[in-house]
Amino acid sequence: MKKDTGDEQEIRKKSLRGISLEKRKNYSKEYVDFASDSICHKVVELVERWDLLEKENAEPFVLCFYAATGNEVSLWRAFEYAVKKQIPVYFPKVHGEDMEFYLVNHRSQLQEGAFHILEPILTQETQESIKLSCESKKLILVPGVAFSTSGQRIGYGKGFYDRYLSKARNYIAVGITYDELLLEPWLGDSWDIIMNEIITEKRKVTIQ
Repeated sequence: MKKDTGDEQEIRKKSLRGISLEKRKNYSKEYVDFASDSICHKVVELVERWDLLEKENAEPFVLCFYAATGNEVSLWRAFEYAVKKQIPVYFPKVHGEDMEFYLVNHRSQLQEGAFHILEPILTQETQESIKLSCESKKLILVPGVAFSTSGQRIGYGKGFYDRYLSKARNYIAVGITYDELLLEPWLGDSWDIIMNEIITEKRKVTIQ
């Protein structure tokens, strides 16, 4: 069987990205709200499981969220739960071609940033003190345009999460998506970052 070249793989990913974005754009507000609530419930269950394990092992962990844009799955209810449980929560901020996570305790600590997405508000005094350490044990909730059942991810094509996760250590990556956008595996690239788990409104998929 003839293997795809790198260009052919990229064309296929761009096609999947375009098709998936178009499907997501057409979701009603009612469906987005319903799916987001269902996914938040599953995220809370996952956090509770982690919280129990970490208390048993006396090893704290942090949560990395994202601020939804457009018709992305909204995780605000899960964020509010984590804050109430006093679990440290971090959100991403773009710096040029890179991305870092910063501690956020309330939605008021976010403002519109790169690509019109809410990001942490930073000052010279706090920027380093609230930055997430590479060594921290972290559960990263990863947005995406589409995912595959084998853990592959299609983002928006900018590579921020790919670059961050390629350097990060001590993490579990959980893809967040709608069930319709959880696709059959495609031929990927050697540098693709594979999710450890994927959550949709209908199921949780653990990647072996």
